[in-house]
Amino acid sequence: MSSPASLRWARGRAALVLAWESLWTAALPLVGLISLFLAFAWAGVFFALPGWLHLGLLGLFGLGAAAALVVAIRRFNWPDARAIDRRIETASGLHHRPLSTVQDEPAGGDAVAFSLWQIHKARVLAGLTNLRTGFPGRGALEADPYGLRALVVCGLIVGSVAAGPDRLDRLRASFLPALSGGPTQPPSLDVWATPPAYTHLPPVALTRLPEGGGLDLPGGSQISVQLSGYPARHAPSLTAPGGVSLALTKQAEGQWQGETSLPVPDAVQTGDFTVAGRRWPVRLLPDTPPKAAFRDRPGASPRQALRLPWAAEDDYGLDSVRAEIRLAERKSDPVALTLAAPGRKTAGGVAANDLTDHPWAGLPVIVTLIARDGRGQEGRSEDEHLILPARTFTHPVARDIIELRRALADEPDSAPEIARALGKLASRPQAFSHDTLVFLGLMATRARLILDEKQEELPQILRTLWDLALRLEEGDLGVLERDLREAEQAVRDGLEQDLTDPEMQQRLDAMQQALDRYMQALTRRAIENAQRNDRPRRPVDPNARMVSSRDIQQMMDKARELARQGQREQAQALLDQLRDLMEQLANAEPQLAEGDENGDPSDMDGDPMSQAMQNLQDLARQQRSLMDRGLQQNRQRGQQGQPGQQGEQPGDLAGEQEALRRRLGEIMRQLGEAMDGMPQGLGKAEQAMRDAQSRLQQGQPGGAAGPQQQALDQLRDALRGLAEQQRQQMGQGEGQGQGRGQPRGGQRPGQQTTTGQRDPLGRDRGDQPQGNGLGADDRVRVPEDSAVERARTIFDDLRRRAADPTRPTLEREYLDRLLRGF
Repeated sequence: MSSPASLRWARGRAALVLAWESLWTAALPLVGLISLFLAFAWAGVFFALPGWLHLGLLGLFGLGAAAALVVAIRRFNWPDARAIDRRIETASGLHHRPLSTVQDEPAGGDAVAFSLWQIHKARVLAGLTNLRTGFPGRGALEADPYGLRALVVCGLIVGSVAAGPDRLDRLRASFLPALSGGPTQPPSLDVWATPPAYTHLPPVALTRLPEGGGLDLPGGSQISVQLSGYPARHAPSLTAPGGVSLALTKQAEGQWQGETSLPVPDAVQTGDFTVAGRRWPVRLLPDTPPKAAFRDRPGASPRQALRLPWAAEDDYGLDSVRAEIRLAERKSDPVALTLAAPGRKTAGGVAANDLTDHPWAGLPVIVTLIARDGRGQEGRSEDEHLILPARTFTHPVARDIIELRRALADEPDSAPEIARALGKLASRPQAFSHDTLVFLGLMATRARLILDEKQEELPQILRTLWDLALRLEEGDLGVLERDLREAEQAVRDGLEQDLTDPEMQQRLDAMQQALDRYMQALTRRAIENAQRNDRPRRPVDPNARMVSSRDIQQMMDKARELARQGQREQAQALLDQLRDLMEQLANAEPQLAEGDENGDPSDMDGDPMSQAMQNLQDLARQQRSLMDRGLQQNRQRGQQGQPGQQGEQPGDLAGEQEALRRRLGEIMRQLGEAMDGMPQGLGKAEQAMRDAQSRLQQGQPGGAAGPQQQALDQLRDALRGLAEQQRQQMGQGEGQGQGRGQPRGGQRPGQQTTTGQRDPLGRDRGDQPQGNGLGADDRVRVPEDSAVERARTIFDDLRRRAADPTRPTLEREYLDRLLRGF
């Protein structure tokens, strides 16, 4: 009777299990010996031995491996049928050894007995179900009763970690003992790829990458190889994509070194980087030239500045972007305008350069954008032909001066004729309203032309003539506008160059002063135009958009805050808005509300409520300054260990705090007269100032920081409430109409208006609140007030905690380090 298929399959599996158990038990010493050899090789044991001892240890390992192999061959036995059946019976839990019963045959030749035996075998075979063979036994306990295998495994793990990516090199070198000297070091390979500096990419350690792992390298990368502990008769070589092949230079016994540069391909090249048996797939990347293009056609701004909408990009970073202007009708040296500083991969914007004072103003020119990368490659845009914007002068004498200036710039040798013409203009002072400055300027320029035989002062003379024409045309406004543009450009250059905060604040202060002088000039022009009798009075447009000096100041303050936080792109975007707004204001007709012709030009802040709000803002700034000085004095005390050695005395700070509290009381009195009630926060601010004064008198400037911060918070909340109340009143006034002599929305002298449903920048007003001077623009993203306010809140909280004397010294020192970054 044949065995069922399940029994045959079980016997096959049992044979394999028993064979594996026999093989593993027999080969365990050989496996342990090989593992111990790997652990020694990776851990560097061989390299710490003299060459003769290294060779002897290799021989011992070789003999031990051969002996273990012979023992393994002798111990291995293929299982017989009886062992296989016994394994199945044991693993399956069969009783009375049924598989042995199946193999037995009855004795004798009795046919009846044989038939009964066959029936019994059939019953036994039918009962053989769910036969199992079990998993192979470990068998290690018999071959290693002391558990030495655990030590070998631990050594193998430690050696593998110690070798790192040099496992293969160390294993290879362990078969090559150095018989000429003492102990050797394990072979060590360091390969560094340093991209060119203009790519702004960090160096890459190829040996830190897994062998066979690919990477991208820019063309021109510098390759440095350091190979030590590598005994070889011939110099190992280095190969790289682009046909690079280099034989390393021998520095000492087993020490090799080499450096080379990869070429810069025209297209992507792929290949293998190999050295000392190690290989890494590499893609060698090209350096494409930069691109530059005009985003829109260049043209003139409302104030005749040259507007250049531009964009440029490079794969690794732009070194510079400039616009070159040259005459279209004849050859000339080009005029270069710098548009961007190095370091960016993409850059763009709208540059506005006032070239109306250039001798080419009004002439046809060709403008080309040129982008340059760090490798010296240049990308040029398409040429744009246009007429260089020129200022139109209506004053007769100003026109004559500009014509003489252009003739002098074209032909410097005509200086004597120009000097005589300037003398004739100066002889008719009635033509320029007997302006003493213009007369003196004409005569001084005439004298300089006569005396400047070498034409060394020609640039300064041309500038003086331009300033005289501007004065005749617009009074001081033109010169002040030019100063404002120069100060703005200095700020933009500082943002591009990442100047330090003190230098940046100095440039912003200069721009602030230029802006203040320009706004005062606009105010004076508005008053003079309102008082002139020869101009018809134009009523205030009910749809006019009002822009006051406070709106301009808010934009300037926000730009200063963004520059201090290092958000240069957002600061530049806000400067673009401010520049466009100033051009709109200069071109718009300034208006005064009826009844304000005799107003004080210095009164630019509106009604008493607006004046009180301005006073509150000044008070808050002074309170913050006082709190900063108190915190600084408290830190100086902590450093010196005792008070009163330098700086201000606590009594001085307490006196200033008392003066601020009294000023707050005066502001509260003004608000009480101007409105029915006042914000409750002012009373809390007054009480907080009183508490701060008390602590300052007790010589606790650090303890006064908490009440001072509470006063600042209350002042800030009060300002928000007053601003909201004023906006509501303005909205009601617009709905009810404005009476004669009542300025719309509190407009005062110096406020400018632009009509229609668009803001001064020519954009849709949308839901933008009135009076802030900031329109919405989908192309510009400027941080919201809430973001800046959150940053300020975090800053204030850090200062408050740093000034708390009850906090641990370690925590306060940490907070001081954080505050140094602000």
